[in-house]
Amino acid sequence: MSNRAINHPHAALDHWASPKASGLDETAVLISSVPCNLFGYELQNENANPVYLQCFNASDAGDVTVGTNEPDAVFKVPEEGGGGRDPQAFALKYFSKGLVVACTSDRFGATSPGASAPHSNIWFKK
Repeated sequence: MSNRAINHPHAALDHWASPKASGLDETAVLISSVPCNLFGYELQNENANPVYLQCFNASDAGDVTVGTNEPDAVFKVPEEGGGGRDPQAFALKYFSKGLVVACTSDRFGATSPGASAPHSNIWFKK
């Protein structure tokens, strides 16, 4: 058996995870302040309603008003379970300014995701 290092295609990706004490909610959160590609995401949704990961092309969370600014990409996660997209070989979306995200219970609004803010993982590359 060879003792070579395995070159996993996603090993070089940057990773952001929501803090264990709280999840991602309707508050805008800065993921990257420089241009980046979004490669994947995962949200653990324990609510009885679907939630939406809203992604904005912005370099500062203060530049985004969730519910007013239109997101550049929106991903739906079903109720009472996990959902997302594993990191892909090709980017899901390029953000030319940076990446700011929020999680809501409506596709383009600012309504809280529910009683339980989803814990999340986001894979991106600067």
